[in-house]
Amino acid sequence: MDLSIALAGARFAEAVPVMKRICAIMEGQGANLEFLILTDTAAREDGWDDTEIPCAVRAVPRARGGFGAQIHVTRQYAQGDWLIWLDRPVMEDASLVFGFWSRRHEGALLIASRYAPGGSHYMSRARTALSRALNSLYRRGLDVHVRDLSSMRRMYRLSVLRQIPIQGGGYEALMEILLRVMSLGEDVVEIPWHYGAEVHWDSPAQWPRMASQCLRTFLRMHALRNSVDYPDYDYRAYDSRIWLQRYWQRKRYRIVQEFAGISPRMLDIGCGSSRIIAHRPEMIALDVNPCRLRFLKRSNPRRLQATAGRLPFPDNVFDAVISSQVIEHTAEDSCVAEAVRVLRPAGVLVIGTPDYATFWWPITEKVYGFVKRGGYADEHINHYTYASLVEALEGEGCSVEAHRYIGGGELIIKARKNGRPPADVQA
Repeated sequence: MDLSIALAGARFAEAVPVMKRICAIMEGQGANLEFLILTDTAAREDGWDDTEIPCAVRAVPRARGGFGAQIHVTRQYAQGDWLIWLDRPVMEDASLVFGFWSRRHEGALLIASRYAPGGSHYMSRARTALSRALNSLYRRGLDVHVRDLSSMRRMYRLSVLRQIPIQGGGYEALMEILLRVMSLGEDVVEIPWHYGAEVHWDSPAQWPRMASQCLRTFLRMHALRNSVDYPDYDYRAYDSRIWLQRYWQRKRYRIVQEFAGISPRMLDIGCGSSRIIAHRPEMIALDVNPCRLRFLKRSNPRRLQATAGRLPFPDNVFDAVISSQVIEHTAEDSCVAEAVRVLRPAGVLVIGTPDYATFWWPITEKVYGFVKRGGYADEHINHYTYASLVEALEGEGCSVEAHRYIGGGELIIKARKNGRPPADVQA
């Protein structure tokens, strides 16, 4: 099965014209369809006639607790590679299904957007105001470049949807799912859509409860979005609203770029999602975290998952190797040796790590750990100093040419591997 289409908020008889229209439009697209009808029982409703619909039709028991609970159940029943959710389906949704299907390879989550350029809606003033306020809160507060986070008409890649936990039981789960899909490094795509008629909405008496649920979800997602494990953490830090973080990231970027120079064969070990790698599409991006590598598919075509202590390359391959803020995080004791091994003679190694012999770094680490608990400082296994790192580099056959500090504590060294450059480099 290729595509599962969940029809919510409509009885079977009401959904029949929409299902027929979808089947007609999708004919010839090479997709095997199934329709999932949400019912109050696990059995098929009276009057279901398989001959009326040329595609498979199955029942899904209606869950208690709202949208979040229902999609949790539906994703277990769906048999397709993709799941489209249509809330209170109308005839125009057939065109939306075609649009979703034709753009399915652009992201793991596709959203029918009222607020994207080309989209529109017909809603009451009260609903429009609340919808825009909710979307603005999440978009600005979580730094998400999606305009319509609360649209229920969506297409999910089921393999991704099944990976993520869903804590929210109601409509707030829409925002949670979006943030968790992004946390896997997956793309979210908006398709402009016109909501042509006002639909049923919860009564005003339920608004305070909905607002409370949305606020709790916002706080949980804010913690997730700003955690160091989020795939684009380093990328966003370059433009952080926090002056010190922005300064630190940009100075590191300038020093590393200056030390590394430009070479035809370059490797970034433990690249993360920093602007260093994102602005250099010719470099090979290597990281142990698959979500960060998935995020980098936007900018870097050459990506590889591996550890810093066991590089999957032969000896003497690269003209320049970068290893910034990596060696302090790993228990592997071969990181420096591996970086030098894959470097060509006379090649440049740029390596950065906190210098624990300085006055400022221990203070910086304690302050950072207090302000942002669970940050990188808690993960530092190896405490290098300038002397110990130089000794390690010289022991592997390198000569240190320059070094600089950021904030008086973060050390960045430029070293060169001893030996004559290969003939092709000399030429």
